[in-house]
Amino acid sequence: MPADSATDSMSPDAGDGAPDAPGDVDSGGAGSCQLPAELPAAAGNFERHTYAGAEGTRDYWLYVPSTYAADTPHPLVVMIHGCTQTAEELAAATEYGRVAEAAGVLVVFPDQSLLANTMGCWNWFAPAHQQRDQGEPALIVGIVEEIAQGWSVDPQRIYMGGFSAGASMALVMAATYPDRFAAVASFAGCPFQGACLGLESADTLVQSLLSAMGAQARYVPIFVANGTADAIVSPAANQAVIEQWLGAADRLDDGAANHSVPSAPAEVLSLSENGLDYQHSVFVNSFGSRLAERLVVEGLGHAWCGGSEEESYSTEQGPNLGRETYRFFCEHPLAVP
Repeated sequence: MPADSATDSMSPDAGDGAPDAPGDVDSGGAGSCQLPAELPAAAGNFERHTYAGAEGTRDYWLYVPSTYAADTPHPLVVMIHGCTQTAEELAAATEYGRVAEAAGVLVVFPDQSLLANTMGCWNWFAPAHQQRDQGEPALIVGIVEEIAQGWSVDPQRIYMGGFSAGASMALVMAATYPDRFAAVASFAGCPFQGACLGLESADTLVQSLLSAMGAQARYVPIFVANGTADAIVSPAANQAVIEQWLGAADRLDDGAANHSVPSAPAEVLSLSENGLDYQHSVFVNSFGSRLAERLVVEGLGHAWCGGSEEESYSTEQGPNLGRETYRFFCEHPLAVP
């Protein structure tokens, strides 16, 4: 859910080769990114921990798959919840434990404190929480570092995702720590330092993103999804997210805004799954490497699709976002310097 109305309604290379149908690519040598048609039960451990650092204290829930092996580096996915939602509720809504069990990845769900925001929102919209090494970005990175110290985590495969206000916070994390997160997924999120109506100019949003990235600037592959019937986060805001990140890619590849990175998708597929139609667009650079993907789900409101029907802001209809975001993450490890 979004933040209150006073703060708005909520907050280069990636892969190789020309795009095939989404999902018809592998992980670049780490095994298939495809998951089984039937996801297994979440048979691992779902554990609550508490992080305490200079920027504050937060609980977080960590899913550890039953196949976890201490001598094997595992990918880590960070999932950020929305307003009026808890970490446990997001985990249940997304059923990401089943994805993690099938893929053998760790998943962490940081839990916002009501003392930090009375609506339970991560403060993605506040300037104090939009900068590296301070505020909630530093706190969330602290949780990631704590997990990396206590568990076997692959530093090249740490990913960031979220829903609603959590999606907007995920974009803040990718903007302020582009060197730490290999890829980012935003479902019903708003542009970095932008509003949820998609009204700002693309140039303004791009400059904000590049400024936040600073000396660590690199293009972070992005997966964006939204529903056409979302009355809380405008589909125009999701279009603005794509334009912001592709605009940054255009500048980062050769230092100039010269359309060297196309703004139009290289491929658009019209698909249907679990009762909902959707479009799947793939964006590439001039070499054909995937930079971004976007799902637009017809008739979907402000809800995670392909998840649990028992939770708020979630429906089992439509494409399985857990499966789709994992596939995208798996295809985009962080390049070794």
